[in-house]
Amino acid sequence: MDFVLARRNMIDGQLRPNQVLHPAVLDALERVPRERFVPADRRAMAYSDEAVPLGDGRYLMEPMVLGRLLQAARPLETDRVLVIGAGTGFSTAILSHVVAVVVGLESDRRLAEQARTNLEALGMVNAAIVEGPLAGGQGGKGAWSLVVIDGAVSTLPRSITETMTEDGRLVAVLGGGRPGVTGQAVIGRMSGGIYSSRVLFDAGTPELPGFAVAAGFVF
Repeated sequence: MDFVLARRNMIDGQLRPNQVLHPAVLDALERVPRERFVPADRRAMAYSDEAVPLGDGRYLMEPMVLGRLLQAARPLETDRVLVIGAGTGFSTAILSHVVAVVVGLESDRRLAEQARTNLEALGMVNAAIVEGPLAGGQGGKGAWSLVVIDGAVSTLPRSITETMTEDGRLVAVLGGGRPGVTGQAVIGRMSGGIYSSRVLFDAGTPELPGFAVAAGFVF
């Protein structure tokens, strides 16, 4: 399979028609070999317009959804970025071409090890992978100017939003992680110490673990 051609077709056939036009994001998507970040037996799916299974219920997000989220986030060369649900490291690798520093948070040790191997092989010196619960976030208060959640979540814990800098941004898909359920891509901002968000577009992508809403009491 000609992966270089497949990468170009992904950009021209999936991303540009959906108004993903941010030059730095498109350049990074063209430079990073997406096929490296999926299991060997699924590399033919690497550039398809669907989530690619990574095993153990985890997925590589659809290119179009990731591209639209990153475009909305408007990543800057000065940004310090946290990727939550780094998986095998694809979105972390993309952002490493665009921002100053990017850290991928991953709860699955197997995936975290694969992500480290991939980033090292590609020479991503401004990117790192750390292990820990995804819903717990990473870093202290005001650590990140941009947070990217690489998968659908049912709720957004304060432990994540409080790590955003003043004027920091967050992009995520809320809900819609199950078949037949449509979620909403959102962008959030921190202003005056208060987090607020708005809907960007409808989106469906597989759920990340650890974000389930706790069941309440029924009287």
